[in-house]
Amino acid sequence: MEYEVEQIPDEDFLYRRINREMIDNNSVKPAAFKQRLQDKGCLSVDWAKYSRPDETIKRTSVAAFNGCVSLKSGNVRYYHLAVEHRLSYSDNRAHSVVHSVIYKAEQERFEDLTFAQRVRLSRIAVIEVKPRDYLMSLN
Repeated sequence: MEYEVEQIPDEDFLYRRINREMIDNNSVKPAAFKQRLQDKGCLSVDWAKYSRPDETIKRTSVAAFNGCVSLKSGNVRYYHLAVEHRLSYSDNRAHSVVHSVIYKAEQERFEDLTFAQRVRLSRIAVIEVKPRDYLMSLN
């Protein structure tokens, strides 16, 4: 099915699944917002308009070890990061990305988030589902 790319309003929320190792004493570690090399500087998230925390968690191969955090898109943009609705190769209408506003054309990727930016994201992230809570919901 073909979907249109939409503008994500500042008041909308984004969901990011996080591994259980990324939560420490009910706080989200900055490492939860580290981009993977293959993602070209983009941080994969789901737009809450088209997803729920449990659906975001299920999009990983080992859902039982993951939880979900939410970020308000306007708060992300406040830290000079871009938020884009970017449809993926899968049938995930919610797929979106967070990335730096700096594009490195010679490397064909966005600049990685700095540690300070990852710390800021960890501070505004709200834990929606803890990994163990998701595991319990399966029973």
